Amino acid sequence: MLLLERYKPKLLKQVIGDNHRKIIKWLREWNSVICKAALVSGPTGVGKTLIVRLVLEDLGYSIIELNASDIRTKRVLNELFEKIKTLNDQSLINFEKKLPCEVSKQPHIALIIDELDDGISDYGGLAQ
Repeated sequence: MLLLERYKPKLLKQVIGDNHRKIIKWLREWNSVICKAALVSGPTGVGKTLIVRLVLEDLGYSIIELNASDIRTKRVLNELFEKIKTLNDQSLINFEKKLPCEVSKQPHIALIIDELDDGISDYGGLAQ
């Protein structure tokens, strides 16, 4: 087992620092605004995806995670859209119509798209 895997935080309370507090506050206030999305950016390997995953798990979200470099065609995107739609049909409809989320009545589902810049910038990616 790599040292990186062995010692990476498994729980949010194992994370040093408090930059993730803004995300937690924002997610707890989710039902007070229109459905949202967040973009987390930074240098490679600093733990962006790990922190987001730990925050979402701590708040009880179901997580769908994919790597943008795996998304290459419209067919793959449509399959992903259908998968998400079956998990939480009403919240996806509300997102499309820009209606307020009713979080208390619906399961919390988060979609993490990792390495988005790789998936849209090269030939054969989302840019097509």
